[in-house]
Parts: sequence; structure tokens; C-alpha cells
Amino acid sequence: MIAVDTNLLVHAHQREASLHQEAKEVIRNLAESPTPWAACLHCFVEFYEVVTHPKLWKKPSTPEEAIEQIRA
Repeated sequence: MIAVDTNLLVHAHQREASLHQEAKEVIRNLAESPTPWAACLHCFVEFYEVVTHPKLWKKPSTPEEAIEQIRA
């Protein structure tokens, strides 16, 4: 089982993140792999807080965008 942490989720989601492309590729590879992986509930709470924070990003995600990504 591979555990995905908040930083990977944030970088894969937030286009202005420094490691966006790399993180997006890691998530894509995990999703297409037969290897089991997961993220804990706390990571999704942190993800929401980080991607919607207006002082961290030029264009933070809206609450709706963050929830939509978590559901995906």
C-alpha cells in the first residue's frame, strides 16, 4: 500500500505549484497502477485548507473546486 500525502495532492492539483507536472504524473501513474494506494482523511482536510488559502496562491481554488477534486 502506498500512502499519498497532502503535499503530493496539493502539487498535483495547483497548477502554480513548483512541482505540479511531476506530482500530476505520480498521481496519474498511481491511478493507472494495480498497486493499492490511499490518502487518509486528514490529508483531504489539509488539501482543502491549502488549495483554497488566498495568501498561498495567486489563484486559489474555490471551495467548490477543492471539494470537486476531493470527490474525484
